[in-house]
Amino acid sequence: MADDLSASDGISDYDVRFEGLDSEGHGSATVRFAISNEDGRVATLSFFVEPESDGVAGLIARAHDELIDALRQMLYRADVLRRGYRTQAGQRNP
Repeated sequence: MADDLSASDGISDYDVRFEGLDSEGHGSATVRFAISNEDGRVATLSFFVEPESDGVAGLIARAHDELIDALRQMLYRADVLRRGYRTQAGQRNP
């Protein structure tokens, strides 16, 4: 597979979906996302989100912002590790 990080359907069978939220009081919540594949749940990612004046939909949207940032960070770390292994293997890093 190429090192292209562009979004596309069909790259893998992993999926991420909003799973639910747990109220933490005073309008804040922990929002849960399930990561799964065709074999079932692989992981759950949870993010604590403070309330703003945008209601539950806004809270969930901001939790998605946190999720996207976390996934970007994971991609960044995976790329750093991959580059290290390629260097050890004597391969050229793109």
